[in-house]
Amino acid sequence: NLFQFPREQRFVNLVGLFGELSFLKYVSQVMNRDFSDRWHKTGSTDKYDIALDSCNLEIKTTMSVEELVTIKHSQLFNMDRNFLVAVLVEESNGGKTLNQLIAEMQSHTKHFKSFNFALNIEKEKKRVSPMDAETRKFFCKSVTIYDTSIINPFPNVPENVSDISYQLDLTGAPSVTLRNIQREAK
Repeated sequence: NLFQFPREQRFVNLVGLFGELSFLKYVSQVMNRDFSDRWHKTGSTDKYDIALDSCNLEIKTTMSVEELVTIKHSQLFNMDRNFLVAVLVEESNGGKTLNQLIAEMQSHTKHFKSFNFALNIEKEKKRVSPMDAETRKFFCKSVTIYDTSIINPFPNVPENVSDISYQLDLTGAPSVTLRNIQREAK
């Protein structure tokens, strides 16, 4: 137990993982595309959650209806082609547990079959409480996608300023559809 994440961090990890997997499932259902082999391609310390050939997706999961997400400015607003995906989840008895969501995804006949996905699922599950993964239920309320080239609140950060993290209020920010990502991901 000495090397386990503190309880609060394990809950944050649970919510984040639920949101990331909910987005992968959403892409599978809406676009009939499988991005799971591009999810955490080189591990959970990747710069982006999903790295496609021509763009990157950073997924932020929130339980806050205020549309606030915490970001690292240089991660999203740089020379790369990036999209920010905000996933709003709610804890609900009518929802699914993390383990139920994973089992549902793994039972898909066509998607979520890569070795990379299976390996990353096991790695990420170690960062959450096994009890919470089995008992806490969540519901994905919405998925909203933003083109970071449009929503940058500080387009001219001086070069001598680095490592800026802040809460970005996405209220009223222009969103894009999965078609924008689909066009980029061809």
